Amino acid sequence: MNQTASGSILTTEGIPLKVSLQKSERKNKLRAFLLVTPLLFFILFTFLVPIGDMLLRSVDDSYINTVFPKTFEKYKKWDRQDLPSEELYKTMFFEVKEGSGYR
Repeated sequence: MNQTASGSILTTEGIPLKVSLQKSERKNKLRAFLLVTPLLFFILFTFLVPIGDMLLRSVDDSYINTVFPKTFEKYKKWDRQDLPSEELYKTMFFEVKEGSGYR
């Protein structure tokens, strides 16, 4: 290694040592990231995608409309100003009671 009059240390190729080390570190960081990338994809697809799917299913009510059709017909008639009518609760009770035997 050579030292110039300005005080910076040069490599054998004449490149300043600081620049050479930065380039080498950048290559090492890129190589490390590329080695970890398959693990990141594995975690994404085995953990985050199923959790996202469960969250979407938790707010999707398309299946429940087919299970309790009478209840939702009464629900559509509700004006949402007061509490639901007793008829709605009665319909829901009987549909849940009917459906409990289908386990």
